Amino acid sequence: MNKLGLKIGLKFGLLLGIVNGVMIYLSNVTFASNASDNGALTAAWLLVMMAVFTFPGSEVSKQTKDNNQPYIAGAVTAAMAFLITMAIFFIVDNIYLNTVSQQADKIYAFNASGAVDMRSVINQGLLRGLLLGLPLAALVGSICGKFGAYVFAKRVKS
Repeated sequence: MNKLGLKIGLKFGLLLGIVNGVMIYLSNVTFASNASDNGALTAAWLLVMMAVFTFPGSEVSKQTKDNNQPYIAGAVTAAMAFLITMAIFFIVDNIYLNTVSQQADKIYAFNASGAVDMRSVINQGLLRGLLLGLPLAALVGSICGKFGAYVFAKRVKS
């Protein structure tokens, strides 16, 4: 069984997860803001991540003719990066609860929930995000991985 897609996906996913972790810490703690996280910068970063998901597919297609490996590489990259990102959000949100609880999105979620504890609202939101986001990240990653392999194949033939 060829595990090239898995190996390459884990490497890229770990790297992207670490980069996301640094950005999460900087945006939520170091340069904390009361503004909403839902803006042009977040959308731009999501597009950058999708572009990064194409690289493992391109890389694996250089080393094997197995058509499934780019899907695997992209899916593993996205899933690994997503898991690391969610773990870092969990750590940062719980350690720096006083800072994070000042964010507009967190306050809105807390007020809408009717809960009495900000920590539980944040952790429930993270759990929902994990359950919904992990399969979606893997799907998007697999598509981007195959796209990267396709673009690489076109570039090589030219």
